[in-house]
Amino acid sequence: MHNFKMLDNKMVHPLLETYRIFKASEEFPQAREAIVRKLSDGTLICTYTTGGVTEPLDGNFTAFSLSYDSGVTWTDAQVFLRHPSRGLFTTELFCTENAMHAYFTTYSTANQLYENTQTYVMSTYDGGKSFTMPKSLPGGINSLDIRQGIILESGRWVIPVCWWEFCGYEWAAPSVGNPIQDGAIFGKPIRQTIFGPSVEQKKAYRAVYDWARNNHSSYSGVLISDDNGESYRLCGRLGDGNAKWFWEPAVTELSDGSLKMLIRAQDMGCLWESTSFDKGETWTPAKPGNIVGASTKVRLLKDSKGRIYLLHNPDPEGKRRNPLELWISNDDMKSWYVKERLVIRNDNKNINYPDGYIEEETNTLCFAWEDAENVYFSRLDLNKLL
Repeated sequence: MHNFKMLDNKMVHPLLETYRIFKASEEFPQAREAIVRKLSDGTLICTYTTGGVTEPLDGNFTAFSLSYDSGVTWTDAQVFLRHPSRGLFTTELFCTENAMHAYFTTYSTANQLYENTQTYVMSTYDGGKSFTMPKSLPGGINSLDIRQGIILESGRWVIPVCWWEFCGYEWAAPSVGNPIQDGAIFGKPIRQTIFGPSVEQKKAYRAVYDWARNNHSSYSGVLISDDNGESYRLCGRLGDGNAKWFWEPAVTELSDGSLKMLIRAQDMGCLWESTSFDKGETWTPAKPGNIVGASTKVRLLKDSKGRIYLLHNPDPEGKRRNPLELWISNDDMKSWYVKERLVIRNDNKNINYPDGYIEEETNTLCFAWEDAENVYFSRLDLNKLL
């Protein structure tokens, strides 16, 4: 065991330089899914979803902070994206040679989250000084959760995505108060949970969550663009139905040109995986892999030497997002010659959603992570680790 440093109530690897980006406040009451990228002028931008007491809720919006000194200090939180009546989650900042594209979804009320999400993108072409207006993805592609995209050696964009499909017996979400009219299917009343107006908010929220879980499946696939985002195609439909969740996929390109996808498989104790041998057009059936993990997002990165980096929470019980580890492979993920524990918690809270990039010039891994109340930025000198 390394001589870990203490940071708040967490033990942090001694090689990690770690700085706080954000701390929750009354104005910005939480922090979810921090994403950090380097802009063209060297400025770092970190976005994180906040607003409301949890997520998903209508009050959710995305805030951001900037760093002009490589992540040591950060500006106070500012609003990045906030819809006046809908909740909002930013899930990817996709960097290309001359632009950065922010992909996000909006949703209206928790009880319809899985059926009325709207997907948008907005872009900056001047290093974050200005952004285009949000716009829908072209071609009618919508209701997707956009994840971390990659650019193949051919220039093709491959952006992993996931989405929800209704597959259950209770068609309508639980209702607080009587519905406008009685629902029916082929003349027969539908099954629907109805609460009185005085129902406790937490009870209604939980009922909606259970309805969504029991009556929907999520599937994973990829968006492909061969024209720098002017058009997209949706390829793949990975999952096995039966009201199971296969979501928040991550993709990397292997040395032979094939693509490997790792998929968050809810409450199944490990990451599931799939392979594409035709640049993302088709995918092998998803199957359980040998990477133990909690039900949470992972981050895959690859450097110019072909090494693949996995930031994730390898909880052996597949439940807690603790610890946070870095695994490194030099044989296309057949094995991992580095398994380094980076952050450990001794309480019952989580270390959530690591996300970042590799700074090739200095051989440094840069990533953000959060505990729902704080956002941190960490730098790891890979020269000292490898």
